[in-house]
Order: sequence, then C-alpha cells, then structure tokens
Amino acid sequence: MHCLINKPTRITDHSSTSLDHLCTNESRITIHSGICIWDVSDHYPIFCIVPSTKSYQKCKKLYARDTTLFETEAFLDELQRNTETLQIQDVNTTFSRFKLLFETTLNKYAPLKMMSRKQQRMHQKSWISKGILKSIKTKNKLFSKSQNLDKTDSNKWNKYKKYRNKLNHIIEYAKMTYFKNQIA
Repeated sequence: MHCLINKPTRITDHSSTSLDHLCTNESRITIHSGICIWDVSDHYPIFCIVPSTKSYQKCKKLYARDTTLFETEAFLDELQRNTETLQIQDVNTTFSRFKLLFETTLNKYAPLKMMSRKQQRMHQKSWISKGILKSIKTKNKLFSKSQNLDKTDSNKWNKYKKYRNKLNHIIEYAKMTYFKNQIA
C-alpha cells in the first residue's frame, strides 16, 4: 500500500501539515493524483484520477430559448396573420394546427439553443444572482492575492476571510429565500 498525496494539504501562517491521505494498493495502473489550491475549507481538496475501461453515459443536454433578439410586436403580428388562415373545424384539429403554427413562429423568433455547461450549472442554482456571481469573482481574486503574500502580512488574508464569510452568509440567505418562495 502506498500514499498518493505527499505534499501538505493544510497550510496556515505558522505550519503546514499533510492531514488528508489517499492510499491505494493498485500498482498495475497509473493513477494521477494531486492537490487543488482552492478555498473550500482550511484543508485543500485532494483528487485522484483512476483510468476506467467502462464507457460513461453522456450528460443530458438542456436547451433554452434564445430571446436575445426577440421582437414581441413582430412575433405577435406574424402569429396573428398565421392564425387568421385557420379554419375552425373540430376543436382537436384546430388546436393541433394552432399549436403547430405557434411553435413554428416561436422557433423563428426565439429558437432553442443548447445550454453551455456553465449555464446548466447556473440553471440548477436559481438563487445565484448576477450580483452574487460578481461577488464570487471578487472573493476568488482576494483569495489569489492572499496566497501570494509574505507570511508576515496577514491583512490580505483577514480581508479575504471576512469577505468570504459575508458572501457565504448572503448565498445561504438567498438560497433559503428562494426555497421559501418556491414552497409558498
């Protein structure tokens, strides 16, 4: 058995220790491992990549309407022109034709486009606003600056920790409010 992580995973102002371990007894395959310098907690996350012969199922693709160039008046005018040609027969046939006309017109003015991975992740976390995203970028910049400083200067690290804690509180509040509104 051998340990895959051989560098410190918890670094503070006065010490660095290797507290997080990842061990294996597999010696026939090449396993890639390492440490991510990321501010999830006071311990850096560790990872290992084990090659597999199994094929993985592709992720489900999500689509959303692209409304960036949507013209409301033009859409309504064309929809009205198209529906004037409908002849009312029985209700089911008329509705099926109207639905087809509506979808065709909607696809012309607001086509379906596949969402990027980033958009899919954000779609799953609806409580994350543009302001919170901007704050997350600021937090990440503060973290980077705090890692590149002299050990004697802890002002940037303290500023980062204060900002991170406040941002975490804001995100939790936004999440709680979002789910309260969904339940209500």
